[in-house]
This record gives sequence, structure tokens and C-alpha cells, in this order.
Amino acid sequence: MQLSRQGAEMSAYRIKFMNDLMNSSGHSFHCCQEAIEIRLAKSKERAVQAAKHRFARRQAIPHWTVRAHLIEVEEIPSVASLNQ
Repeated sequence: MQLSRQGAEMSAYRIKFMNDLMNSSGHSFHCCQEAIEIRLAKSKERAVQAAKHRFARRQAIPHWTVRAHLIEVEEIPSVASLNQ
């Protein structure tokens, strides 16, 4: 975790936008459409909201659910914690 200028703890997250698809034998599997890293967020919820907006903007769509059906969230080491 990293501290913001105001002293609040900040975390980094990788948000994956996934689709649930069927293979040729009829078995479903998750397919990652895009993974977005939010490097500084005050909370997991804020990171997800930022990633949703970024995904929709990058894909030129009105809402993230047009191209993905679910989201996976993973906390990752922040850049600051890797440099220590």
C-alpha cells in the first residue's frame, strides 16, 4: 500500500473484464476481454468504478456490460511497495 498526499492508504488493483463463452463441445469458459490496472485507489470499489469507465471509453461503448459479463478484481503490489 501507498499513502496519498493526504495520508490516506492507497492500493493498486487489476480489474479483468470477462465474458462467459461456450466452446465447441458446449462447455463454458471465461474469456478475458481486457485487464486494466488502477495503480492508486482509495478502495476496491473506487478502483472498479474507474476501470469500468476506462473500459467503456477504450471500447467506445456506452456501458461496460456491452462487451463483458463479469469482473474479476485482484489487489496487486503498488509501484511504491516494489521500490522499497
